Amino acid sequence: MRHAGGRGACSPDRSRPREEAESVFGRQPIPDQPRAVGSTPDGPEPAPARGSRSRWWRAVDWVLAVTGLGVAVWQVAPVMAGVGDVASRLAQLRWGWLSVALMLSAASLAVYGELHRLLLAYGGSRLPGRTVQAVTIAGNAVSLTVPAAGAAAGSAYAVSALHIRGVSLALSAWAVGMAGIVATIVLVVLAPLGLAGDGLLSLPVGGGVSALLLVLVIGAYVLLRKQRVLAWAGRRAVWVARRLPVLRRMTAATPAQAATGFSEWVTGRVLDPGQGTLVMAAAVATWVLDFLALAGCVAAAAAPVPWPAVAVGYLVVQASILVRLTPGGAGPAETGLLAVLIGGGVPAGSAAIAVVLYRAISWVGPAVVGWCVFLALGEHQVAAGHRRSADGQC
Repeated sequence: MRHAGGRGACSPDRSRPREEAESVFGRQPIPDQPRAVGSTPDGPEPAPARGSRSRWWRAVDWVLAVTGLGVAVWQVAPVMAGVGDVASRLAQLRWGWLSVALMLSAASLAVYGELHRLLLAYGGSRLPGRTVQAVTIAGNAVSLTVPAAGAAAGSAYAVSALHIRGVSLALSAWAVGMAGIVATIVLVVLAPLGLAGDGLLSLPVGGGVSALLLVLVIGAYVLLRKQRVLAWAGRRAVWVARRLPVLRRMTAATPAQAATGFSEWVTGRVLDPGQGTLVMAAAVATWVLDFLALAGCVAAAAAPVPWPAVAVGYLVVQASILVRLTPGGAGPAETGLLAVLIGGGVPAGSAAIAVVLYRAISWVGPAVVGWCVFLALGEHQVAAGHRRSADGQC
């Protein structure tokens, strides 16, 4: 964590997030003793107790997580039991294809980390690529394993970790948010083509929907380059910001000033066509590599690869992860993928093995590795803080 000197000692730099917010929304003198909403002349009203409610939500999250894992075991275990001798099945695995699937899955995550690095570089950061990769892997582990709010927790961790390493809070949030938005947009645009490949949509309809979504994305990009549109978005952003506890005291004196500050800040971060193309290509690559990893797992299970069914099964897994009722979509992801593969002609035993292999290399493995990186990054942060204190740097 960054520190600022004061009275001969190091104290946390609490002003930096405030200054960055002011750089976006404009500056305004803040009274020494502002009266908060819900306060009285004699002092603030007692805040309602939220501990019990938070505990209840955490309990619900973990119940959903355990339920999802139970559903996965309930659906996959009977199929695995009918496989026969597990040892002989493992002996029949095509280990070459499994190695290819493992490398493709690792490459997919690495390209996603590169997507973050590109966005940070376009924003002016020169953070080393290996550091960005480590933060991305750790944030991905948080996202894959924390119940319900995993996506928010993973993004919050990534923003905080980048900020601690010298990237401004605004740029960290922009890069992490944009990476998630771009990746989601790409998946949504490609999804109708996958459904059309399996016959769930006709090819003209699937292609037409994908083309329409692509046109809408390009139109939104063009609009974001127009100052008038950004001013409109700025007014809406200010309306939201003034209702957030962290930002409502940091906004400018008038919405017009805040909207101008917002639009100027965003204008400086709208990617040019070349940069946007490279970012979109990275997002496409991360999905394609992960999809091919699933196909490699099916091939490793000694089964022919029904490409249309694999495409639909992949979309089912990603939809389960996106809904986030359980960590990493556990339960719905395995059940849906298993059903689609069997429906696509893959023998039940081979389909179950393919499901287990794919979830092992795309969920369990990255989560374990990511948490190890998370712990290593934490120790590095503490060591860095100790070195700064020993050097007298705050």
